[in-house]
Amino acid sequence: MIKSESIGKLSVALVKAQSLIGDAKKNAQNPHLKNKYANLGSVWDAISPALETTKLAVIQLPSESDDGKLHLTTLLMHESGEYIGDTLVMPLPKQDPQGYGSALTYGRRYGLCSLLGVVQDDDDGQAATASVSHSVDMINSSETMEDLQRIFTDEHKKFAKGSPELRVLIDAKDAKKVALTPAFNPAKIAQPAQQQSAPQQSAPVDALPIEQF
Repeated sequence: MIKSESIGKLSVALVKAQSLIGDAKKNAQNPHLKNKYANLGSVWDAISPALETTKLAVIQLPSESDDGKLHLTTLLMHESGEYIGDTLVMPLPKQDPQGYGSALTYGRRYGLCSLLGVVQDDDDGQAATASVSHSVDMINSSETMEDLQRIFTDEHKKFAKGSPELRVLIDAKDAKKVALTPAFNPAKIAQPAQQQSAPQQSAPVDALPIEQF
């Protein structure tokens, strides 16, 4: 946590501000999860009047990093010069300007909400991730179990461990795995042993180190 030596006056102002801050209006819809959420503009609309009344201000500054992640510092400042805040470190969905900008918007929204106690709906993380719908399409294009493993190996790296997007991808992989598994044929069990051809060797589906593939 980052803070000034004293935060007494800021604390009094923050108590007053939180009593004035209402819920952020759910004014946008996640195109993938179909849930409504409060976007960054809605969060600012919810907090701006309270900040002005209590002589508080917020600044959010991204900083340089060499780990390929977004580092975003959110500071709440009082007119007395007191301040408090912290730095959010977030993985980037894509290493390009679009991925950085999407993560920045996502981080700013959650930085404001966590600092000021703004209530909002579930997150719109899909907007700040590599397209999970594209990854699911890639999974569904698999024609063999080996294709499925190779594609899943590539695509699952794009999503954070434990994220909703990774769960969607795993579900799609599991469904495709079932579809690619040969159906049980009892007629083959009834054939005499001498008429059965030698089993063919196929590439193992666990050739690559993917947990619970």
